[in-house]
Formats: sequence, structure tokens, C-alpha cells
Amino acid sequence: MDKRNLRISFPSLYALVPTIGTLLLILFSTSTTLLGKFLSLKPLVFTGLISYSLYLWHLPLFVFARHILIEEPNKIILIGLILLSFIFAYISWRFVEKPFRDRNLFSQRKIFLYSLSGIFCFLVIGSIIIFNNGFESSFKAKLSKDQLSLLSLQEAYRQEIDSMYRRGECHLRTDQTYKDFTNSCFGKNQEKDYLIWGDSNAGALFYGLDFYAKTVVQFTSTGCPPFIAEDIFMRPNCREVNDYVINQIKKLNPKKIWLHSDWFRYKSLDPVTKLEKTLKLINEISPSSEVYIVGGVPQWERTLPRIMIKKSLNLNNTDFISTPLLSELKSIDNHLRILADKSKVFFLSPIDFFCKESLCLAVVKLDEITEPIIWDNNHLTKTASKILAEELLSK
Repeated sequence: MDKRNLRISFPSLYALVPTIGTLLLILFSTSTTLLGKFLSLKPLVFTGLISYSLYLWHLPLFVFARHILIEEPNKIILIGLILLSFIFAYISWRFVEKPFRDRNLFSQRKIFLYSLSGIFCFLVIGSIIIFNNGFESSFKAKLSKDQLSLLSLQEAYRQEIDSMYRRGECHLRTDQTYKDFTNSCFGKNQEKDYLIWGDSNAGALFYGLDFYAKTVVQFTSTGCPPFIAEDIFMRPNCREVNDYVINQIKKLNPKKIWLHSDWFRYKSLDPVTKLEKTLKLINEISPSSEVYIVGGVPQWERTLPRIMIKKSLNLNNTDFISTPLLSELKSIDNHLRILADKSKVFFLSPIDFFCKESLCLAVVKLDEITEPIIWDNNHLTKTASKILAEELLSK
């Protein structure tokens, strides 16, 4: 299940499950029961003693490991981090936590003063980091000219996505409804030949489609895949937005319809089954439209420009680089391809187009302009959007 899409409200009724479970353990795990004897084993008792220190240590270790490493830690590294967490937890329990519990060594007044001093120190350190913007200038000072250009490109895209996606007008924010779609979303010409429908990935692809064809109708919305009659968690307006798009498809009867999203993000929602419902409805209301499912684009767990910086790559490198997510992306594409064949619609895989074997292109070039294929971790740059759009329009 995609960890980015699995969100459970907490605290809520879900909190009763571990709470009641703990209560039952306390009530019935006596020294005479099998479970009680199991929980009395020395390794488990020891883990319980250092559990709070273990809790405090594991998070920074895992966070910094993911920050330092280019890719997600493998199983060997994860096991090493767990062992390191136990070692640090024991040290802090033995030499910090345990002595502080000894009333003969530390009175309540001393503990209060030490705690207050610690809070003050962390406030000072945190303020210095915030005031210096995370020491970003020191980080940039260590980068080469090529690496700085990658970093500035990523920052520039963060500023440009409003205009690139036409956010607020044809690419809706999470707080907007279908009523916020403007007339500009219906293309620059009278003909309504093409229509693109999906989330922010579709918004990125629209840029290239609109560059070559001025008759593209854009209905895209942040975090809203083209699933009809479905509520998307944290996106309360998706259902009515998608209902509106279906009604517009019935009115416009476009020649081609492209359905595109970050399918990987919604894999816990069973996107194939939900997309099948959408395809059936489109076939009913606009049977003459050619429908294309556009698979997922190459993506990384971190922003591609920063990965390139860590790998000492620049815009002159046109090498293929690895992404740990590729096998899962290909798997989802395969399911979408099967759905396309079953539903008698077309399927195009950006993964097949931009990747080979276990590697994907890091940099693309068009008309003397060279850019990373992705500007963050999963959204096409302008150049990549144009290249993929050309491929779609040629079909």
C-alpha cells in the first residue's frame, strides 16, 4: 500500500484499538498465562525498559539516514539502523534516564532547572537555524555552477507552476470547486478536439499538449484522479469536479480524451477498478471519442534535481539513472494496459517511452533546451511535457 496515500485520522476511534488491546494485556497477562510468560522473557522486559529512549532515538536516525542517502535505505541498512537505535537507547537509558530517576542524585528542583536549560538551548539553536534559513547559503557555497543551475531550475519551477498549470482557473486547488473553471479551460479555438482530465500530473502534461494543439480542453485538479462517483480522502470537492467533467464530455464530444494522473499515488484506492467505471461511462455518453489512458511518469522518492546534485550529474548528462519505484510503476502500467485492451481504448506508457530496463532518463533535450525530465519528484518539466505531448498527438 502506498504510504503517501494511507492516512488515518489520529486521535480518533481508531485509537481505541491499541488502547483496548493494551488494557486487555494488562488485565489478563498474569504470570500464570502463556502470554504473560512470553512477555516476561528477559529480551522483551529489556526492550520495555529502554522503550522510551528507543522511541526517541529511532526517528532521528531514520530521518537523517534517508536525508544522507540518495535512495531509500535497503534492508541491510534498515537492520543496522534498528540495532544502532537499540545501542543508543541503552546508553541514554543507562547514563541519562536511569540516573535522573534516582532521587538521591537529582531532586525535582534540579530536574526542573536542567529541563529548563535544555529547552532554552534548543530554542536558541532552533532560532539560529531558522534565522539562517537552514544554512542554505553554506549548502549552496559547496555546489558547482552546474549544480547551482539545477537547484535554481527547481526553485524557478516552484514559482512557475501557477502559470504552467493555469492553477486557479483550469487546474483547481484543493479548496476550489468545478464552478471555478473559467472559459479559458475550453481551449483557444472553437473546435474542442482534445480534452485532458486528471490531477496535477495531467496539469503538467497539458503544457506540452497546449503548446502543439490549441484546442485542448483542460479539466485538472490537485489530487483528483478521473474516478467518477468517488470520494477522495482530503479532496472533498473531487466528486463534484469529476461529475462536472463527465457532463462536459457529453456536451463537447471531443475527438480525443486523455486520462492521466499519478496512478502510483492512488494505488491503495484500486485505480484500475475505478478507472474502468469511468471508461464505461465515457463510452456511453461520447462513444465516438478516442480515449487514451496515459500511464504514470518516471518518478523518484526525492526531487530529481537534488538526486542529480548528489550523484554529481548536470544538464550535460543524458544518462539513464535508477529509481527504486520503477518496478511498482511498471506493475501499475501493466494493469492499466490490460484495462485499456479490455475496454478497447488506447494506452501510452511514459515509463516505456522514457525508461529502459531498470533505468530512466534524467535529462531531456528539445530545441536546444535541456532540462531534467522531472522538476520535483513526479511532475514533468516543460521540455519533457512537450516531448511526451508530441508522442501523444502523433497517435
